[in-house]
Amino acid sequence: MKLKIVPLAAVTLAAFTFGIAGASALGYWITESKKEPAKVASGEFAGQADPGDIRGSYSFGDVEKAFGVPAAVLAEAFGFTDRPAAEIKAKDLEETYAGKTGALEVGTDAVRFFTAAWIGMPYEPEPDTGLPTRAVELLEGRNLHPATAALVRSRIVGGEPSFGTLSAAPAQTASPAAPASTAAPAAPTPAAPAAAPAATDTHTTAAAAAREVKGSTTFGDLTTWGLSRAQVKEALGGREPGAATEKVRDFCTAAGVEFSTVKTKLQEMANALPKP
Repeated sequence: MKLKIVPLAAVTLAAFTFGIAGASALGYWITESKKEPAKVASGEFAGQADPGDIRGSYSFGDVEKAFGVPAAVLAEAFGFTDRPAAEIKAKDLEETYAGKTGALEVGTDAVRFFTAAWIGMPYEPEPDTGLPTRAVELLEGRNLHPATAALVRSRIVGGEPSFGTLSAAPAQTASPAAPASTAAPAAPTPAAPAAAPAATDTHTTAAAAAREVKGSTTFGDLTTWGLSRAQVKEALGGREPGAATEKVRDFCTAAGVEFSTVKTKLQEMANALPKP
């Protein structure tokens, strides 16, 4: 018995078409990823979308749909004017702000932090997460809870010295100036500089012992902590690590990899190392 080729092809095509239609109707056939953040499990905000689940692949348009924060506000807060606000992705901040914000970083976690503050939900940002001046100004117009307002101001990465951590530098400069006004005791002057390095060394030692992955962390730092090349390669998604002096954040930016994701993986590995 011979089968006719044309009818068999038609039957195959029909089966494939109706199969897709049926799978789509049942929710098994998905042609694009859905940007639906997880819900808060308990507490005052139980059932609401969790800003902490915003990922680097989320666009400002996705954030607007999930949390109600206008994409235009997010674009203004983070200084984007080169493209439609809804198309900007959270991970774009990492490349834009790389190497420009000092000790603090502006990346995906900054979008989570800003979003949570905007809608009035509590959120504890990562230790080195910062916010641009304009973002802080926009949030201050929201009548934030005093604790949230203080946290926001402490994370500013640029702008007026009256904000947050920027006021710390002038304050520290002013305090040594006060004893200088006493002209008679010239001897204490050499003693003051001697005390400062000791405090700095202590701080540096504590920071190193914490093994905290930051924007300034190099591949050499990771090796010093005890992470193997294989572990670092795993965190980089199979990519070979860079030179010892290269910053992990710079490597990720050049490779088009989301630093916040790599940072989280490396931090988990570092936390699992034996205590120094």
